[in-house]
Amino acid sequence: MLARQTFGGILLALMALPALSTVVLPESDFLSQVFQDLPFKSAAAAEQQARFLSQIDNDELEAAIETIAALRARLEADPGETYLRLARTTINHGLLLANAGEIDPAIDVLTQAIKLIRENYGRFHQDLYRPYFARAVLKASKSFEESTQDLRRAQHIIHRHGGVFAPDQIEAMRYLARLHENIGSHRKSDIDYRFMVQ
Repeated sequence: MLARQTFGGILLALMALPALSTVVLPESDFLSQVFQDLPFKSAAAAEQQARFLSQIDNDELEAAIETIAALRARLEADPGETYLRLARTTINHGLLLANAGEIDPAIDVLTQAIKLIRENYGRFHQDLYRPYFARAVLKASKSFEESTQDLRRAQHIIHRHGGVFAPDQIEAMRYLARLHENIGSHRKSDIDYRFMVQ
């Protein structure tokens, strides 16, 4: 209880300071979100995934983008593959594009992955967290409303699967708090921060 009161007091003191011109949003490590273990049915697809991961490890990101795009095309043409493996590969593609700074193509690819999962596994599937969070980060400089909606969706999915105190939702809440700070909505930011320390 004391920690919550102290934290709230610190936030109130910070709000009394002269406004900063811009709050710097935390950077997201898109590559840490890449799905590593995808058990493909075909040996060729499994080999492409292994090559993709190796290229990331060796910092060969342009080659990795080409490899993951080719793997997506292979999976889209293979009726034996599941939509979930295709969606996870699509998420990997979007995350890699985001890491390369290709914002609009990354948003488009992540949106395709979201659509695949929602249409085939429902709107609360836990794999939606990664593309919603990544898309929110990418949209932060373009549309506050769309970014906050995606962050809320991401947080809700973790909350639904991990419970009220799931630690994984902190990342989304921290980013949401910083977005609220950016637009000067200190009250909402304070609520977001308080949620994280409960």
